[in-house]
Amino acid sequence: MCFFKPQNIFFLTFFIIIQTSAYPQNADADMIFLKLELEINPEVRFLKGKATEFFRIKNKSEKKLPVKLDLSDSLKVLNVLYGKDTLEFSHKNNFLEIKPQNSWKETDSFSVVYQGNPTKTGLGSVCYSAHDGIPVFWTLSEPYGAKDWVPIKQDISDKIDSVFITIKCPEKYKAVSNGKLFKETVKKNIRTTEWRHKYPCAYYLIAVAVTQYKVYSEFVVTGKDTVEIVNYVYPERYEQCRRKTWKLSEVFKMFCDSLCQYPFIKEKYGHAQFGWQGGMEHQTISFLSDFSLDLMIHELAHQWFGNMVTCKSWSDIFLNEGFATYCEYLAAEKGLGQTSDLSQWRKAMIKKACRNPQGCLNAKDTLNIGKLFDTSLRYSKGAMVIHLLRREIGDAAFFKTLREYLNNKTFKYSNACAKDFFNLVSKVSGKNLDWFFMQWFYGSGYPIYDVKWQQTSDGLLNIKIIQTPSDSSVSFFRCKVPLTVFGSDGERIILKLNNTYQGQTFTMEPGFNVRYIVFDTEGEILTQNPKIEKAVLCTNCYPAFKIESSNASYKINILNLKKFSFYTLKSINSANQLRGRITGNGKIEIKAGTMPEGEYILQLEGINDYYATKIDIYYKKRKKEI
Repeated sequence: MCFFKPQNIFFLTFFIIIQTSAYPQNADADMIFLKLELEINPEVRFLKGKATEFFRIKNKSEKKLPVKLDLSDSLKVLNVLYGKDTLEFSHKNNFLEIKPQNSWKETDSFSVVYQGNPTKTGLGSVCYSAHDGIPVFWTLSEPYGAKDWVPIKQDISDKIDSVFITIKCPEKYKAVSNGKLFKETVKKNIRTTEWRHKYPCAYYLIAVAVTQYKVYSEFVVTGKDTVEIVNYVYPERYEQCRRKTWKLSEVFKMFCDSLCQYPFIKEKYGHAQFGWQGGMEHQTISFLSDFSLDLMIHELAHQWFGNMVTCKSWSDIFLNEGFATYCEYLAAEKGLGQTSDLSQWRKAMIKKACRNPQGCLNAKDTLNIGKLFDTSLRYSKGAMVIHLLRREIGDAAFFKTLREYLNNKTFKYSNACAKDFFNLVSKVSGKNLDWFFMQWFYGSGYPIYDVKWQQTSDGLLNIKIIQTPSDSSVSFFRCKVPLTVFGSDGERIILKLNNTYQGQTFTMEPGFNVRYIVFDTEGEILTQNPKIEKAVLCTNCYPAFKIESSNASYKINILNLKKFSFYTLKSINSANQLRGRITGNGKIEIKAGTMPEGEYILQLEGINDYYATKIDIYYKKRKKEI
């Protein structure tokens, strides 16, 4: 889902109380098939429906218990049919409870006949409106609005295996829904349209729209398959839409190549225009208000992230929205997106994400829809945390993780939670990334940096990184900090400093006189308002050393060791590095073969002291004082 005001993403600030569908004292029913028959006239606010629900009782001991569905009190249930018989039911507090005659079969069904003037809740759920004076009807069920127009079990983890939807409407209108168009007939001024969707589908991804549509199709070849992209657009916007929708074909192919084949390859993909300001990723048919490229890309990406693999609970909604947003960036990387400036895209995401200093990616309050779909968190922060993860594990492991996530037999056409994804990342990358997930998913906020630097007389550059988390839930954010160092004669180097603890100081030899340093010029990490200033970092107490070397080892004896607790030896000409604690006798011993001979930077760290100098490591008998 993606929502806009013209030119700007807005934040939902309303609060709605929703009764959750926990079913105590009711049969635990696995919903397996829905046959939905609707009578809709966009000119009249009145809906007639018949929902035939097929289900499987999971626990044999519950066969005598009622089956409970969600259904708004604004709709009236006329009866519940069970073959030629009717069943007792209770409809109150937006729940429909249906009692068995005696007991349910292991796999059973009933039909709910209902009608009424549906009430709009949440993000829209059911809407009667108009475009250019033409009446239109549409639904948007995410997250809890399906009950406003269909009796259904609103459990995100219980996907319906297949859905058949038949819509009757006045002949002048067209009706669009999920899946493949099976049949369309006109009789006595009534158009009957049958749609069949034979893939598992979460309740909130079922949708219907009815109005005077103009329809056209485009086709995409992916491998050996050809997919129809069918567009249902307002007649007054037809020419404008045709100029835009063709651009999606290359993105469609890119997603199929880089992720996996289109999940609903045997049916279709498409767009239907509607009046809500933004888009909604209904399965196989995204509803859009505007056909901007990034909006089309976002909703297309949801067919993989959100529809084929759906978050297991609403608290993990970033798995849907964060990935769909980041897919806009992946398309832009290939020159197929709306933006050509990747760094500006990242900076825009960072700016939005930092609007909420105490915000947590893990949605803790799933009943407050404004908080649940906070675009600064689920979308912008979600996308940037995914980008940070990519930087941490590298492109090869990142894209392999995405492919394995989408093709995993447990998750595919089913559900996954954040922990499922995190475990897969660690498995594919071979890294223990618990710290990453704890700080970026379960923790709140982001780091605020204060960077101090100094160039010493021997040309070494010392950089100290201090951070203040924006929220107390995270004491320290471990991150690769990007800095660009500019020299007096136009020289420039880019550093990515692996900041793993508070007050960490880095020393390197830039090879030129440093003029100034700029923080994250490309927009790579989540932070705002970083400070950089020149300062004195090296301790005033310069230590004295005695160097002893032999064929077996290289020893550094620090005479005034009380100032220092840790040392780091870092090669100037290679990636070799050694860090350790300075022992009580003040000696650092490096055995031959541990570190190659050559030029090194020796860093000494204490609670309030820091010192760095260049040394040569060699393995031959010699004594020296420095």
